[in-house]
Amino acid sequence: IQAKVAKVDPKGLHLKYNTFDLFLPFGLLDRELVEQKDSLKGQTLEVNLIEVKAGARPRIIASRKQIFEARRQQELETRQQARKEEIETIKTGDVLKGIVERLDEHAATVRFNHVAGLLRISQIEHNRIENIQDALVVGQEIEVKVIKKEGMRLDLSHKALLPTPFEAFAEAHKKGEAISGTVVQKLPFGLILEFEDGEIIDVGNVVNDNDFVS
Repeated sequence: IQAKVAKVDPKGLHLKYNTFDLFLPFGLLDRELVEQKDSLKGQTLEVNLIEVKAGARPRIIASRKQIFEARRQQELETRQQARKEEIETIKTGDVLKGIVERLDEHAATVRFNHVAGLLRISQIEHNRIENIQDALVVGQEIEVKVIKKEGMRLDLSHKALLPTPFEAFAEAHKKGEAISGTVVQKLPFGLILEFEDGEIIDVGNVVNDNDFVS
């Protein structure tokens, strides 16, 4: 039935239906309506009657539980169907743009439309990241590559779309160029040097260009 909210008290809503008084406890009201309870007076709500006791002062209890649970179930089924349809279009190797939805200590959740994937901290960039919040913020748009798809689960990588430190180093420097680095390790066969951005080069026992390794 359709009943009008006549009064709001700490325990629930008092409603009017024709000449009858109804009571709707907050426990049987939609959560979002409970949050808006102070603005409900005068509004008309659709309710179910779950208890009617006759007498000089009839006791009538109303509920919206069946109504909002049915709506939530329908919304859930709609979301599940949308997720299923979207996940079927995504393949391993696809490059997608998404929004960072949540940050945890070791991973970020990236939302596309109805589907989300996991971007681990080790897959954000090639250099080691100590704090994920230094690299990403919630709401940021990011391009990622799907590196694994398993059922409804997507594992993502942003690092896979970036040049490796060695590729960037090789692009920035030419053969025969003099560069400076820091000795980070001394080995029996030579030295390990670190250049910019943490690039490590073995310069021990160099015979030809192929002896340089990252």
